[in-house]
Amino acid sequence: MSDTTEQAGDRARFASREFVARFEHGLGGALPAVVVDRMLFAFEMGYLRGHGEGMHAARVLYDELRRKVNDESE
Repeated sequence: MSDTTEQAGDRARFASREFVARFEHGLGGALPAVVVDRMLFAFEMGYLRGHGEGMHAARVLYDELRRKVNDESE
């Protein structure tokens, strides 16, 4: 695995743990372990889907195209 992939995985795991901790705190109690596992997995996959290298590259291209269009319209 590349360093970038490992970093994205680490960020996803950290973000999912933080999300579940805030969710449990909001409920005022602990969730069953099976529910926590499912929530961690779902949040992690959603995070990776929205924060992958492909999404980052697409955002950069979109920003460049938008900037060009704005420059041309001025």
